[in-house]
Amino acid sequence: MENNNNMKTFTIVDTESQKTKEIQSNATTVAELKRDLRQHGFNVDGKTIQEGLTRIEFKDDSSLLPHDVPCKGGGITNDLVFRLTKTNKNVASGMDRKEAYAAIKKLNLGEAVKAEFGRNFTQCSTNDLVAFVQNHQGSSQPAKPAEKPASKEKCNCESMIKKLCDVLVKNGTIDEEKYKFILRDEVSTKTATSDKSSIYSQEEIKAMFGGM
Repeated sequence: MENNNNMKTFTIVDTESQKTKEIQSNATTVAELKRDLRQHGFNVDGKTIQEGLTRIEFKDDSSLLPHDVPCKGGGITNDLVFRLTKTNKNVASGMDRKEAYAAIKKLNLGEAVKAEFGRNFTQCSTNDLVAFVQNHQGSSQPAKPAEKPASKEKCNCESMIKKLCDVLVKNGTIDEEKYKFILRDEVSTKTATSDKSSIYSQEEIKAMFGGM
């Protein structure tokens, strides 16, 4: 039986689907990590796995994952960041840096590369450029940066509930004690259900893998 006491939060960056997702895992080897990635719907076949905090690229499924890694603020963490990219096929494809530049310009991928890696394509590694081009060569349409979800109007629910309670107190439906209890409960619930921030920001993730 798996020991859930060793559960960690791994941030997964998949360059093929251009998605970032946090998963819970107790994996200690690359093979166990791949198992968990498959269970969460990631395609790991023909993929290179890199870790951002340590800037390690894994070559073998038996490799141990990093642990007790120094992180921002001078602390230690086991919540790692992994990037999945298509394994570099430079030799088979014959594509070098100059040809990658040409393909990016031809397919109008400049902005998409910048959105993915946080820098101009001339500042990215050859491996990243070749993998990115290979991921998009089959598409007849230029790749687009991931769209930000449409912002939702903020519901001022606390104010509405307060107004309703004011009316209920005024007409005698509830007393002052109940009024205070409802408002206190509303504020507490609002705080408890607020959105949880990701461990690492998109800017931090892009910086981790810069030049890899």
